Amino acid sequence: MAEYLTIKQVAKQYGVEEHQVRYAISTDKIVAMKVGWQWLIPKDKLPDKWPVHA
Repeated sequence: MAEYLTIKQVAKQYGVEEHQVRYAISTDKIVAMKVGWQWLIPKDKLPDKWPVHA
């Protein structure tokens, strides 16, 4: 079974803001699925470095 992270956890891991994670999800830079009100991101699908440049 895959391990999932929340937007908050991913933001902390990459050192970015939560809205940047949401933007990456909306532009298909990060794979995620919405369960209820929460986005879940599969840990094994995360890129090595942050995919969106400021």
